[in-house]
Amino acid sequence: MQHTKFSIRWKAVLFLSLVLVAISLSMVTLYALTLFAEADRAAQRSVIQQDQALGALLEDTRNQQIQLAMLLPDLDNVSDAMRLRDEARLQEALRPHWLNLTFNLNINYLGMFDDKGRTLGVLHHQDQVAVTESDQISGIVRRVTQDMQPHALLSCTTQCTYFVIEPFITRQNMRGVVVIGRNISELVVSFERLLGIDLSILMAPADANDINQKRLLANWGLYVWALSNFDEKFALLSELERQFNSPQNGKYDAPNDRHLRIHVVPVNDLEVINSQPVLIALEDVTDSEHLLFKTIREGALVGAIGWIIAEILLILLILNPTKRLARITRALPLLAENDFAKAREQITQRNRYWMRDELDVLEHTALRVCDELEMLNQTVEQNTLALHTQMAEQTRARRFVSNLLDTAPLIIITQTPSGDIQSMNRWGRELISPHRDEGETLPTFAELHLPDTMPATWQQNIKDLIENEPHQYQHEGQLKDGEGHLRYVTWLHSLVEWEVGQPAILSVGMDLTQRVEAENKLSWLASHDTLTGLHNRRAFQKTLAAALARGSRGALLFIDADRFKYINDTAGHNVGDSVLMHISQLLEKHTRDTDTVGRLGGDEFVVLLPRATAATARAVMAKLSTLLNTHMCLPNGTLQHFSCSLGGAMYPDHGTSDEELLAAADMAMYTAKQQGQGRWHLYDASRAMKDRMQADLNWQDRIRNAMAEDLFCLYFQPILDVTDNSISHYEVLLRMKENDGSVIPPGEFIPVAERTGLISQIDTWVLAESMRFLAHYNDQPGNEPISLAVNVSAPSIQSPTFDRTFFRLCDRHGIKPDQIIIEITETAFLSEFQSALLTLEKLAAVGCRIALDDFGVGFSSFSYLKQMPLSYVKMDGSYVRELERSPQERIFVKCLTEMVSGFEMYTVAEFVESEDILRVLKALGVKYAQGYLIGKPSPTIETTEDLNIKRLGMSLASTEEIR
Repeated sequence: MQHTKFSIRWKAVLFLSLVLVAISLSMVTLYALTLFAEADRAAQRSVIQQDQALGALLEDTRNQQIQLAMLLPDLDNVSDAMRLRDEARLQEALRPHWLNLTFNLNINYLGMFDDKGRTLGVLHHQDQVAVTESDQISGIVRRVTQDMQPHALLSCTTQCTYFVIEPFITRQNMRGVVVIGRNISELVVSFERLLGIDLSILMAPADANDINQKRLLANWGLYVWALSNFDEKFALLSELERQFNSPQNGKYDAPNDRHLRIHVVPVNDLEVINSQPVLIALEDVTDSEHLLFKTIREGALVGAIGWIIAEILLILLILNPTKRLARITRALPLLAENDFAKAREQITQRNRYWMRDELDVLEHTALRVCDELEMLNQTVEQNTLALHTQMAEQTRARRFVSNLLDTAPLIIITQTPSGDIQSMNRWGRELISPHRDEGETLPTFAELHLPDTMPATWQQNIKDLIENEPHQYQHEGQLKDGEGHLRYVTWLHSLVEWEVGQPAILSVGMDLTQRVEAENKLSWLASHDTLTGLHNRRAFQKTLAAALARGSRGALLFIDADRFKYINDTAGHNVGDSVLMHISQLLEKHTRDTDTVGRLGGDEFVVLLPRATAATARAVMAKLSTLLNTHMCLPNGTLQHFSCSLGGAMYPDHGTSDEELLAAADMAMYTAKQQGQGRWHLYDASRAMKDRMQADLNWQDRIRNAMAEDLFCLYFQPILDVTDNSISHYEVLLRMKENDGSVIPPGEFIPVAERTGLISQIDTWVLAESMRFLAHYNDQPGNEPISLAVNVSAPSIQSPTFDRTFFRLCDRHGIKPDQIIIEITETAFLSEFQSALLTLEKLAAVGCRIALDDFGVGFSSFSYLKQMPLSYVKMDGSYVRELERSPQERIFVKCLTEMVSGFEMYTVAEFVESEDILRVLKALGVKYAQGYLIGKPSPTIETTEDLNIKRLGMSLASTEEIR
């Protein structure tokens, strides 16, 4: 009988033992691999966390410096010193802040520069900021003043300093640049406090003689500038320097069974000048390494013990342990997947003491490992959450910048060097193509613009920009917006780097349409009449003078509307304006293209007929006289009749200068008017002169008689302060009384007084009578003080004795000079401007206020704004009448008001005849208003109650609706 030498039991035991061994080894191996993989992932996360933490610390440092740079220029003592450009005073003002910033924020450089890059004041530690660094910063400041964009950089010489260069605009609109430098040594402490990891900053020595040899790492050519836990970690850096030729990432086994993970933290996103610093993070991973290998050893030990016990109890426990082992095997991959709840469900821990076997220990160990891994995973999640929080803050900051770009009133685009647009901000899309979907392909940069509106060399200049020849390139162009309107845009191009590392062009466009249109409007108004669109006096006289200078022959026609004041008084100024426009249209329609038609002012028109003979001039005047003796239909269905008187003069027969020729034509027109309405007359030297002289003699007698018989009288028209709905002052208006009691307006006799030299006597009478009236008014009980605006002609202002006359009258009547406002008329005819200016300065010095009348007519008064001591500027009524219906007039009035306000003067609007005009004026910033809506000229002073000014309250209260 053969005996079995190797029974099936032992075969089964051997087979199962081998299987158990394989399972145990697999479990321990999988466990070890899982721990190693998790340790590697933790190391990678730590490296990423270190990079992001350093970036966040640098960003916080920059934000603090930017906030500080925004606050410093607006400090009162600092702002005053900057405005005075007093460097010593500025440094004195900054010194208290400098000491505080030095001790609390580690600031080692503080500089302020003006908008040209010139130094206003600099404070810095000479031992921390080298002279070459100061020169480099000054150069960068000059570049920043050109584009007014913030700039940040890191400079390392003897110290590492983080510079922020921030443009500013103070409350006094002073522009400049603030430079703040901050020592970054505190980053080491902040980094260690934030992550618990030591950080070292290494630099190349600028001067080997000045370097502390105890800090030198000779093999790397660097020295330790800053290091947390210096005494402990410097020895480790020295050991690393002996083992490696250069700093590199990796894990290092230090003496005394210590383990370090070395990470060179990059600073690639930060501009660095001078020496390139090397930032090394030293993370002590000794505990985690020991824990890892201890856990692996414990797992291996538990596996070995379990295998031995399993061998002993294999027969008895082969089935049940196999099941439990299977569950444990299924649980281990779940640990690798961080599914700890399901892993615990797979492992059933038996709380027994005497009957505990290997599987019990393995289950307990697996559960402990599960708990430890879960705690480690929670720690990682917490760190990840903190990192996500920081990233969310950065995302919000980026979103803020993105929203800022989208809402800024600028066209901001990025384009490729070939001109293809890669991106455009929301404001630009809404302006150029509001109906285009964001996903649609944008046109090229050249296709945005109208043909032939781009500079011929713009493509070459863009190419030069890519080659870094200029830093920026600026040009202008024209394009159509989404509504088809023409837009004038100025572009500023600069080179940037796109996300994929490819060069791109950042183009910023500013819409200059309103400014260009305003400039065109100003240019047009400088030579045209605002009501009729004809050439104004200045432009027409220039054309006439050019024709006379060429020596050619021709005729000049002078046209004046008959009884035009009667039309204004009876039908209103709107009808009068319509008549003037109708006359201008008839003149333009029935003259040749080579003829020049102009409006001198009021109801006076002129026509220049080049190469015309006397016969031609007579024929043209006869034709125009017939055409201008007509009527027009008013909106209410009534007819307005009007006629014109025409006078003509031949050049060069009747004059060789524009003044002589205009005077001759004017006299001819006057002769025609004397013959009756709707007549014409060609200049006849003997007859015209005789008639004109006779008429002037008659008016001289009437003027002298009016002065002798006290037939002159004063009228007063109130001027409203729009801001508080009160009467500011009254304008004095002169009238002449006839023997029958009728009143003659000044337009009938003032021109004669100016021609005959009687105007100075009239000015003196008006000034004296105004002061006499004012003194009497002041003496009346219950009357509050008022001011009177008195018109004074150019000859009186130019008189060297006018100031003495003014002061004498003030003393005689007991009037304070600040109760009188002198209104200057006819500034275009001031021949002795310096004499007039000296007189006005004497008056202004004692409190008398000066007003400039009819401002803006022909723009002859613009040059007086900066020179004269003006308090008020009265805009000509031609700008006000159409204000409620004309957006162009609104723009022009707003521009004039802002310009006058810039000279610290106030504007007065004439011809305010409706509440709509009053609301528009207040919305545009006009300070004062005068016209029939406020009050008509009256021989007595009408108060606020008399005029019922309160009725305008609703008009002024609704101003916000217009805005």
